[in-house]
Amino acid sequence: MTKLTVIDGGKSPSGGGPEDPMIEARVGRLEEDVREIKADIREMRRDVSELKDRFSRMEVGIERISARLDSIPNVWQFAMGLVTTVVAVAALLVSLR
Repeated sequence: MTKLTVIDGGKSPSGGGPEDPMIEARVGRLEEDVREIKADIREMRRDVSELKDRFSRMEVGIERISARLDSIPNVWQFAMGLVTTVVAVAALLVSLR
């Protein structure tokens, strides 16, 4: 004879399963959470787009500042110009005597 196993169709010990009377409420809460997540993602996308624009403008500004700094003489160039001027003035004074 074949032995039959009876499976209890009631709620599982964890409270889940298709017979769970709270399943509709739980699914409804999950759906609301997903809507909130989607709204948050849309807002984050707008924020990222705005940040991209701001970074692009900052990049242009930094390039301008960098170009201006490149055109300013550095310390060595300034020192050599000063030494050259002093030598030229000294040579002029010596030649006038």
